[in-house]
Amino acid sequence: MKYLHRLARNIKSLRAIHALTQEDLSLNTEISLSVLRELEHGRGNPTLSTLERLADGLDVDLSSLLAENCKLHIMDVYLPLFKQLNGFQSLSPENQAAAIQSFSDFIKIVFKTQQH
Repeated sequence: MKYLHRLARNIKSLRAIHALTQEDLSLNTEISLSVLRELEHGRGNPTLSTLERLADGLDVDLSSLLAENCKLHIMDVYLPLFKQLNGFQSLSPENQAAAIQSFSDFIKIVFKTQQH
């Protein structure tokens, strides 16, 4: 049962990161909207094929869908975007590292708050 709840939480979080509606994800993955809704509510019994399509549609590996804590995977999505911000490349390596650490701390706070 705990894996269904993890799956539900991770689908919702990753879908939000990619700014996808349930309808968008359903169309992109060819998973019916009713099945997707059931999975996001922690119900159902997804096949391996369904999990693979979800992982592909959310641009993560299959293990990320069932991970207890997908914060690291979230950083994999956000960090490259953060590094593309205007002026980031002009910072010294020390200031880049400090900026990345601050950004990482910010993401942890945001997602900790969302889980409560």
